Amino acid sequence: MERLDLKSSVVVVSSLTKRWLLLGALPFVVGTLFYISSVIPVLPETWRSFIFVLVFLVSVTLTLLMILLSPVRLPPGVARWRVILSPTVFVAGSFLFYSLLGSVLARFVSVTVIMLALLVFVMRLDSSDALDPLRGANRTVRLGRLMNLLGVFFATVFLFGIGRFISLPVVVSAIIFGGLLSIVQYEALQQSGADRALIVRATVALTALGIETYIGLSFLPTPFLVNATVLMIICFAIGRSAVRILSGDVGTRGLKFGLTAAAVLVVLVLATARWL
Repeated sequence: MERLDLKSSVVVVSSLTKRWLLLGALPFVVGTLFYISSVIPVLPETWRSFIFVLVFLVSVTLTLLMILLSPVRLPPGVARWRVILSPTVFVAGSFLFYSLLGSVLARFVSVTVIMLALLVFVMRLDSSDALDPLRGANRTVRLGRLMNLLGVFFATVFLFGIGRFISLPVVVSAIIFGGLLSIVQYEALQQSGADRALIVRATVALTALGIETYIGLSFLPTPFLVNATVLMIICFAIGRSAVRILSGDVGTRGLKFGLTAAAVLVVLVLATARWL
């Protein structure tokens, strides 16, 4: 009979346990870095930009490593990087949004939500049997797409409010937003099951429309949080409509309901802009 190597099995289990403990700790390390960034405004002015960029890069790098070091078998090729991209975009956008917050309570709530979201992603990654961004049926993939959307929203709020930090032409910030939006729209359009070439063309069209809308909203006197909210509602509604069309669901009833609901939300947000 073949002898069971218990010692080797224990070593493997111990190694995996240590890796998962490390992964479970990383979301809280990222949250700690967010808190550290809160003291940047009290530093000498010559150091602020350098420390801000450094903490931002370290936070994003740790998030990237959090997925790369995972014992879970990630899909090969581009699909692998699409799984890694979700929490990375989320942390990058959240960090930029966090830098705009002035309230201690708002900062505490935002950091808590960010850490919990990353921890849930890691836990779902641990329980995933397979990851297939192309089909999108996995819980981890669906959560990743939501994190992508939130990350782009947070980054959009920062782009609208970037004038508080540096003077950046609207066209440049719109192009940056377009690059982020293309990630979300491409991920969403994958759910349609359409041909890749068609998905790419649709992504380009939706991204161009988003850039135009961004430029239009940037001239409104409304707060940047309102502008970002309106922009994401419009882009999400049009993106969902494109998914329905590409998937062959061309019934007008569902499309009309979705677009009408989005229009109502936009009106409500703009009507309450003075309190935001």
